[in-house]
Parts: sequence; structure tokens; C-alpha cells
Amino acid sequence: MNNNFAINLKFLRKNIGLNQEELAERLGKKKSIISNYESGTTNPGLIVLESIADFFSISFHDLVERELNDADLAEIAKQKSNTKYRSIPAGVLKSLQTELDIYHRRKRNLENYDERALRNFSNENIRLLDKMIEMVEKQDSELHRLYKQRRKLEDLLQKAGF
Repeated sequence: MNNNFAINLKFLRKNIGLNQEELAERLGKKKSIISNYESGTTNPGLIVLESIADFFSISFHDLVERELNDADLAEIAKQKSNTKYRSIPAGVLKSLQTELDIYHRRKRNLENYDERALRNFSNENIRLLDKMIEMVEKQDSELHRLYKQRRKLEDLLQKAGF
């Protein structure tokens, strides 16, 4: 593997404002592993590369084949915004989950209030959170589809002796 992965991992991590320990935690790895990846000492396997690409919402190709810069990220974001289905980055999913938890807590609390309190709750917030739930469900469905495709590819590679 060329050195682009190591350079890109460090660039992408810094671009979203994470240190190695924070990235390691979010990817379920040790800080030393992330450090080794960034220094080029160790290269991850395909499954880890896929999960890193998914985390940063970029393609596998962009992660390993070319050295990324700010202009590349802007172009990738522009291309994604022009697609019919936009992938949701893991960090955004976590934020959505937090918002959903708050929504459900508020909804439970509102069930204990009288009718007047319920009318005061913003219907716009409820619609927005319902839209977020819908987006998370679509993302989950897409991830499940991609996981099945990856399993098929792994089976084919195994049968071919790779």
C-alpha cells in the first residue's frame, strides 16, 4: 500500500478536529494502532479500511489512492450533495442519536403534562426529529445492504483463494 493512506488518515482526522485517541475510540481501536497507521508503520486490512472510509464519508479509492487536500474534500462534498441519497457521517449519526434521545425524553415528559403543555411543544421540532429518525433508518438500511455486499465479496475472494 502506498503512503497516501497514512497521509490521508492524519489529514482527515485533523480536518474534523479529533486527536488520535478520540479517533481510536470512535473506530474501536487503540491509540497506538492509529499512530502506527498514520506513521505508515502498519497498514490496516480491507475491512478496517472500509470502516475508516465510511467513518469519514469518503470512498475507499479516495482514502488510499490519492493524497487528499481541502479542495478534494470540498469536491467530494459537492458530489455527494448532488446525489439522490446522501450518506450520513458517523459523527452526524451520533449527534442525531443524541437528539433522538432528547426528543424521546421530552416526549415522555410531555405525556405527563396536561393538554395545554402539549400544545406548546413545537410541532416543527417534532417534524424535524421525525425526519431525522427517517434519515437514520435509511442509513441503517443502506449500511445493512453494503454489509451484505461486502460479505458476498469476501466469499468470492475466499473461493478464489485470496
